[in-house]
Amino acid sequence: HKGPALDVVDDEEKTVVRLMLEEGRARAPRERSGWFELPLVLRLTGVRGYEREWKSVLEVLSGTSGLSSTSAGMLDVALTAIGGTSEPKKLTPTPALDPGVRSDLGLKRIFSALFQIVLLNEGGVRVSLDTEFLHDFRVAVRRTRSLLGQVPGVFPEPVVDHFCEEFAWLGQVSGPTRDLDVFLLELDGLTRGQAEADIAPLREFLRLRQEEAHAELLAALDSSRYSDLCTAWRRFLDETVLPEPPHPNAALPLVEVAAVRIRRLHERVIERGEAIREDSPARKLHRLRLDCKKLRYLLDATKTLFDEKESRITISALKRLQDNLGDFNDCCVQSERLRDFAFSMTAEGRAPVGTLLTMGRLIERTARRAKRLRATFAERLEEYASPKNAKHFRRLLRRRGGKKPR
Repeated sequence: HKGPALDVVDDEEKTVVRLMLEEGRARAPRERSGWFELPLVLRLTGVRGYEREWKSVLEVLSGTSGLSSTSAGMLDVALTAIGGTSEPKKLTPTPALDPGVRSDLGLKRIFSALFQIVLLNEGGVRVSLDTEFLHDFRVAVRRTRSLLGQVPGVFPEPVVDHFCEEFAWLGQVSGPTRDLDVFLLELDGLTRGQAEADIAPLREFLRLRQEEAHAELLAALDSSRYSDLCTAWRRFLDETVLPEPPHPNAALPLVEVAAVRIRRLHERVIERGEAIREDSPARKLHRLRLDCKKLRYLLDATKTLFDEKESRITISALKRLQDNLGDFNDCCVQSERLRDFAFSMTAEGRAPVGTLLTMGRLIERTARRAKRLRATFAERLEEYASPKNAKHFRRLLRRRGGKKPR
């Protein structure tokens, strides 16, 4: 709760600093009770051009008995009280692995690192503190599902199929919230030069949809399916691997098994990319984008097993192709969703004429950008498939001996 503001003025009655007293209480997201009373916070807000006056007031208050200065806001104070943080947790999804690590052990270490990212970002996802919480949560989920299916012959197929299905479900239920997060984040840039009065109804429509999607996501996170997934996945990760596993690639070095798959994905990206023509449907570029993602996830997850320099060069070249495909896909999706939003807003009586006209202009602008991106695709593919990059790729995948993975 915020109290009335107090203005500090100079000799000319101009406001130079504003003071506001804030108080409140907080509780953990899953708790029904257990409220924590928060300490009173006296917020100092400076006015542009009066930084010296702001520092003077701060010095006076800092010297007052019983007061201490902090840069934390009320949100940080609340989260500290319940044992949380306002910053998305940044952990590496790429643990350092010994070059000779077995495939089953190496993959479990990678999966454990990704699972920690999921769990550490879940609280932020629940209370919707920052869009980066959900972004990191979803990337860890997608990487997990992709890697499960990318390295065959390591774990039992029924186990892989089950967890692939469950992580796919988790990706699906968290998708709508993330899509609306991104749309709202990009709305200002997308609508630059448009009248705010025409944009406001769209912004409000998206905000309400985002709240609905977040409520559905919370229901999924509170479901037995999600808790069962976390329990089963943790149990699987903690299981001791067998000295002589029955699965053909489990005891082989992960670097060898990964190298085979990386080479195949790399060849598939080039083959499918070169088959795309100017008149090819957008779905072919979308399928290529997914292939690039699979390759990127595998390269990222196992990069500590390969030469650091060659890994960095290869991933950088792939990223440039990915950026082109990803931006093109985003334009296609944005156009489709703007049309869907226009129909829904019209049906709900929330679409003034000015807003619909503006949305039409946005669709045209997005379509023009998609056309420009499509025109540069061949250049990005040629760069990725170039002899120079091929040389770096061969250096990356120099074999280290051992049995050939099956």
